[in-house]
Amino acid sequence: MTDYRPGAIDSAIAAQKRRLESLDPRFDVDIEISEGKRHYHFRANTEVRSKLRFKTQSGEDATRLHHLTERGLPVHFGAGEVEIDDMPLLREKLSEGATVQFARRVPATLSVYAWDNDGTQRDGIYGIVGQLEGGRTECRYTGDLEGCPMTFAITFRSEKQGQAWSCHVDMEWLPERWFGRP
Repeated sequence: MTDYRPGAIDSAIAAQKRRLESLDPRFDVDIEISEGKRHYHFRANTEVRSKLRFKTQSGEDATRLHHLTERGLPVHFGAGEVEIDDMPLLREKLSEGATVQFARRVPATLSVYAWDNDGTQRDGIYGIVGQLEGGRTECRYTGDLEGCPMTFAITFRSEKQGQAWSCHVDMEWLPERWFGRP
């Protein structure tokens, strides 16, 4: 059907966007459809404070809250499992059960340098375009150079907000990116 009337889907998404933004004008809403699932992105255009209450007594609640707020990771909540005050957008989605992620996501560029034993800079890879995403005590950079088989994933962690950060770097070599290329 979408091949015959693609405009109908665009109109439905636009109507849903307007409806959600009217529920809480403090947020801009983007809706993506990927692999048959809807993904809602709520971007606050002002400071928003709220309270999140777990209705369960699970030992996992503290871990899920840590993943959600400190690490900026997606966390799944079952229908009616949590209540949230002062956020009608999220309250509606959480009442049905949803995967939620509170994270900052910004474009980022990485440069990697090689140094000699005497401290002289030898060479480098510049302008590795990627994304930095995370919460208050953990953020993750992912990026690569187009057409290059090397990808980078870097995780920055701090035990508590305001403390020194540690770093873990994963570089992956994907030679199949060169297959069939000159």
